[in-house]
Order: sequence, then structure tokens, then C-alpha cells
Amino acid sequence: MRSTRMWFALLLLCAMSPLTAAIKSVTLHTASAESFEAHVAGPANPVGAIVLVHDWFGVSPFYEAATERLAGMGYLVVAVDLYGGRRATTHEEAAALLGSVHDDLAGRQLDAALRWAAERSGRAWCYWS
Repeated sequence: MRSTRMWFALLLLCAMSPLTAAIKSVTLHTASAESFEAHVAGPANPVGAIVLVHDWFGVSPFYEAATERLAGMGYLVVAVDLYGGRRATTHEEAAALLGSVHDDLAGRQLDAALRWAAERSGRAWCYWS
């Protein structure tokens, strides 16, 4: 009986353990050799990859939770921060941050993130929230 409880406890512990690694920061490079930071989470053998782009307020707890949720579903998630760590708290600040994004650089960063993700998973999608 004690042995059965121990196996049950071990099985429960394994079932409750996350199957994905924690979000980690990586440095990626565009085709023009521009470096930028992205946050990555997901299993060792993903079912695919998703490049996630934040809303106009920047990286938020919702964005981080979405990264973890998608990683928990078996995807490699590359969360790109087009604001370089800056965040808005008002609509006026968000408009200013969005206006500061250089479209051509953002495009190169997203291309690099998609390429990096596809190399590790075989296929990748981009989702802009």
C-alpha cells in the first residue's frame, strides 16, 4: 500500500511539472547583422513555432502569459519586443512608442525571428496581437 502511494505521488508530481522550459532571453540577428533580444519558451521537440508580437502597449503580463500558454501547448514561442524593453501605460505613450518603431527594422527582426524559429521546429507562424 505504501509503495502504491509513493508511485501515485510520483506520477502526480510528474503530471504537474511543466513540460516546457521557462522563458529565456536570446539574442537574434537580422540578415543585416543587427542584433536584438527576443524571449523564447517551449519544449525541446515542438509541434511548430509561433513568433508572437506584442500589442501597442509593449510587453505585458498578458503577453508573457500568452507566451507560456502557447509553449505549454507544445509550440516553440519566440516573443519579439519591437520596443526594446520600453512599455506604455497610457494610450498617448503607446502611440509614441508605436510611432518610434522603424518599419523596415521591425520587418527584418520579424524575418529573423521566423527564420530562427523555423530552423528549430521545421515550421513557424507569426501572430501579431
